[in-house]
Amino acid sequence: MFELEVEKLTQIFSNGRQRNVVLSDVSFGVEKNHFVSIIGPSGCGKTTLLNIVAGFLKPTSGKVTVGDREVSGPGPDRAFVFQSYVLFPWMTIRDNILYPMKVCRLPPNTCRSAH
Repeated sequence: MFELEVEKLTQIFSNGRQRNVVLSDVSFGVEKNHFVSIIGPSGCGKTTLLNIVAGFLKPTSGKVTVGDREVSGPGPDRAFVFQSYVLFPWMTIRDNILYPMKVCRLPPNTCRSAH
C-alpha cells in the first residue's frame, strides 16, 4: 500500500479561449519512508503537481490519496516549502510562525506553548 498515491491526475487551465493541459493522466505511488524527487524543465507541471498534492489546487480530474484519505484541501499531514519568500512582512517572526496554528483554530494555550 502506498502512503501517497496519485491516480490519473489531469490539470487543465483555461482562460476562455485557450485551453492549456498542464498534467495529463499522471499516476504514481510513494511508499512510506521513501523519498522522491520530481525533476523536469521549467513549465512542465512540477509546481502544479505539488500544489495539488498539498491541497492548494483541485485537479481537473483524478485524485490524490495520503494514507487512506483523499486530499480535498490543505492538511497537517502534508507540508509545502515555497521556492520564494512568503512571510507576512507586517507580522513579527513569532506571529508568522503562529499563523498556521491560528488558521487551524488551535487553542490559544497550544499556540503560546509553541515558542
